Amino acid sequence: MKLRDQVAETKSRHAGINEKVAQRSKTTQELGEAFNCVHDAARDGFFLRFVGLAESISGAPEPKGPSQEEIEKTGEIPTAIRIEAMSAGIANAIRGAAAVGAAGAVAGGAAAYGAFTAAALFGTASTGTAISTLSGVAATNATLALLGGGTLAAGGAGMAGGILLLTGMVAAPAAALAAAGFYVLRQRRNKKEEERLRTEVEAAQAALDQSQQGFDAMIDVLHRATAIMEYVSVHGTHALEKWGANLPPEPRDWDSLAHERQERYKEFLTVAGCLLAVSSINVSALLTAEPDALREMDKAVDETLRYADRTIKSIV
Repeated sequence: MKLRDQVAETKSRHAGINEKVAQRSKTTQELGEAFNCVHDAARDGFFLRFVGLAESISGAPEPKGPSQEEIEKTGEIPTAIRIEAMSAGIANAIRGAAAVGAAGAVAGGAAAYGAFTAAALFGTASTGTAISTLSGVAATNATLALLGGGTLAAGGAGMAGGILLLTGMVAAPAAALAAAGFYVLRQRRNKKEEERLRTEVEAAQAALDQSQQGFDAMIDVLHRATAIMEYVSVHGTHALEKWGANLPPEPRDWDSLAHERQERYKEFLTVAGCLLAVSSINVSALLTAEPDALREMDKAVDETLRYADRTIKSIV
């Protein structure tokens, strides 16, 4: 092939990769913003409101977290046990906040939500086991973005906060494209420059191809997680409002609640645990995982989403 034809072909491939990167970025940003929107609605309408009401009830029983036997029984912690532990962590954080006379997580808005959920995850279950260790085998653990300074800890959405996802998604191809860009812009280039450009373009294409399966998995997770958050923001908030309207006047204690109100409290703890599990999924890890690890991670995320969706809909 003549140099002129090679240049034209490489330039065309470079343009195609740029277009694909731009489309991925656009898709991720749109889905990320949609998730953030419903996540924040569920956070403010259900999670923080429930925490505020729960803090006003003194004497609530210490939640029963998963037993040590359940935790040690298998190397991979089932989703049900993981969410049970998260719910127990939330309840213990509520009890702790109420004990020190906190005004409720609602008072601090998004920032308080980050601090509260971090306390819930990094606290301990009634077994004494740290909640943050209950994510099972390494592949499962990689799917959870425990709150160590990420966007969720800052009050945003742990799964799709900001544009950080885009960096992880296109970092490798972007680096290759940037290196190649200088040569693409040149009107004329010699054979050595053309070979270098082709190498960079091929590296960018390989990076995109390698991340395609992870990208597809990420898009699927964002769609499903957004639907779960939206359900909680609508139906969970409505159910919580009904429960709150029928609570006895303050000061109120656990024994003053009718049995059905007490059971509803426990159910809302489970919903809150599901919400935290879903919002803590680290979808950006899907983009960089090797094929075998990706299959394990995808399986763990799918299990979390299925369980959370089924459980939430059985309650509200």
